[in-house]
Amino acid sequence: MAAQDFGYFEELSSQLVRALRGRRSQRALSSRLGYSTNTLYTWEAGTAAPTAVRFFEMAAITGVSGEQVLERFFRVVPRRLIGTRVTTAEGLRAFMRELLGRTRITALAADSGLSRFAISRWLSGKGQPKLPELLCFVEHTTLRLPDLAAALVDPDELPALREEWQKLQTMRNVGYEQPMTHAVLRALETRAYREGPHREGRLAGLVGISLDQERRCLESLCDAEQIAWQGGRWVARSVEMVDFRRDARAAQALKHYWAQLAAERSREARPGLFAYHLFAVSRRDLERLEALQRDTLRQMRTIIAASEPSEVVGMLNLQLFDLSG
Repeated sequence: MAAQDFGYFEELSSQLVRALRGRRSQRALSSRLGYSTNTLYTWEAGTAAPTAVRFFEMAAITGVSGEQVLERFFRVVPRRLIGTRVTTAEGLRAFMRELLGRTRITALAADSGLSRFAISRWLSGKGQPKLPELLCFVEHTTLRLPDLAAALVDPDELPALREEWQKLQTMRNVGYEQPMTHAVLRALETRAYREGPHREGRLAGLVGISLDQERRCLESLCDAEQIAWQGGRWVARSVEMVDFRRDARAAQALKHYWAQLAAERSREARPGLFAYHLFAVSRRDLERLEALQRDTLRQMRTIIAASEPSEVVGMLNLQLFDLSG
């Protein structure tokens, strides 16, 4: 998702409130939330905004519980968030801490434009973010703001997000059907491809596929309008991280695909880091290792996002599981 100024998050906040309200009257829903005045009018007009906790309370009243929000957003809710209720200040704080991981508050503040003092207050329980502030926080910690919105309402009801959501769904569908297309997209970013005109086989060499696979991937990406022909070579229309957890079954198939690819590379003794470690630990410490793995992935994504120039296409594949199943 492209960088947005804070006005975008304020606009999206108003639209989320409106979409959640549905056919209910503003006054009736304001009353159910405990207000004696038409507070919903100010939230939808953008002259005021609810706290994030108040917004999730409103979502619960309209039929989307806090538990459903977490389940739809994470698909597999992290163990430390099981039972968490984002309709409470404590629950929202736990959710935000999970999203932040080991990212430094100062780095998040610099990237998002949010005040580091405000972020510290939210995470320590000394204050609560308004809804636009939470939306900004989610986007800059996960790049998955569209998925949070989709956990609450139909994104097609949100003018500020509609086009972005449709594009994201198209990218997901192409990735589900042909996983290697996203490797080819990454290859288009590399210096080796960008410094000359297109030559058949160059992309195939960068990601280790056949020339026939290269052709099929480019054809699919072109049909999905994810790439365009410019200056004698293919360029990506947008370069964004895509989270594939939206469709649980398709996402599981993707995980299997990449794990199988890693296994094949390991069996062939191809270059790469292929390591394993068998151990016996307490269940509590296994949970700690799972949390550490998620934090490690976040840190690696931060390094990847800032890396310049793009020279190689890599694949990170981590597994951690209880052997007993």
